[in-house]
Amino acid sequence: MLRGVVIGAGYFSRIQMADWLRLRDLTEITAVCDADPVRAQAFAQEFGIARTYSGAAQMLDAEHPDFVDIVTRPDTHLPLCQLAFARKIPVLCQKPFAPTLAEAQQIVDAAEAAQVRIMVNENWRWQAWYRELKRRIDAGEIGAVQNVVWAHSNNDGLLDPPYPNQPYFAQYPRLLIYETLVHFLDTATYLFGRPEHLRAFTKRVNPRIAGEDSAQIRLFWPSGLRCWITATRCGEVFENNVAMARLRIDGERGSFSMLGDGSLWQGNGNLTRLPFEPPTAGYKGDSALATQRHFLTCLLSGQPFETNGRDYLFTVSMVEASYESAATRATVAL
Repeated sequence: MLRGVVIGAGYFSRIQMADWLRLRDLTEITAVCDADPVRAQAFAQEFGIARTYSGAAQMLDAEHPDFVDIVTRPDTHLPLCQLAFARKIPVLCQKPFAPTLAEAQQIVDAAEAAQVRIMVNENWRWQAWYRELKRRIDAGEIGAVQNVVWAHSNNDGLLDPPYPNQPYFAQYPRLLIYETLVHFLDTATYLFGRPEHLRAFTKRVNPRIAGEDSAQIRLFWPSGLRCWITATRCGEVFENNVAMARLRIDGERGSFSMLGDGSLWQGNGNLTRLPFEPPTAGYKGDSALATQRHFLTCLLSGQPFETNGRDYLFTVSMVEASYESAATRATVAL
């Protein structure tokens, strides 16, 4: 049984806390910290957490946890991680990992210097439909993958105010790639390996926000594989939209398709539904639960995290390269 604490009592903390409760056989969350003590208290009451704090250092010193779950805004991650590293406490850190690649590098270097384990909470790759597609691709069901088209469309950028779940998104100078398409970039590396070049385009549709809300990214692999990611947060949602995407993967001997409801299909023209039932419990294919279970089991076993800090720097570098490409109108090497 691992004893954990949570820093941050906002929107996504609630999603993660619901799944920490489902993992009671592995962990107990003993305390929550938030700069707003009223919010921390309400969070603790809702989820049955024993203690609340308004200072992270105070909580870590008092609780002596086996791990800390940092679920706060990206600009707070470096100082909060440093507090944990100084006390030799392993970290599960929310994405975006840091505001810049340089700051993400600082976090990883500090973790390694302190010999403390850190995993980035990148749950997209843990959505059940992507795990199933990975299994089938690796089994060679459609042969070598040649072409991928991935579409994301949401309408929360059109609401008044935009992004009501996380209204601070409207002030992000970098938005869609930094906050959302980072998921797709990471999952692309999970499914197909690391690309070697990319080309990106960005646009702002809603003039009331600071960053981009429309983007396209083209990924290139040495094998000849190409992946086109197109996305907007000012569009129409897909069917059910639990997957927040549609996907088409073409291989040498066939193709896979994923719809917005997470269902999987095979074939060209006349599609056949695959015998895969998307999970209905939890967050988006029960991905938060799977991510958190992976974190706990790796802590207990000593096995490496899939999204450990050092490896995840490549994902952050793809985000940076996307903005560089959009600014220079050039293909960028990774």
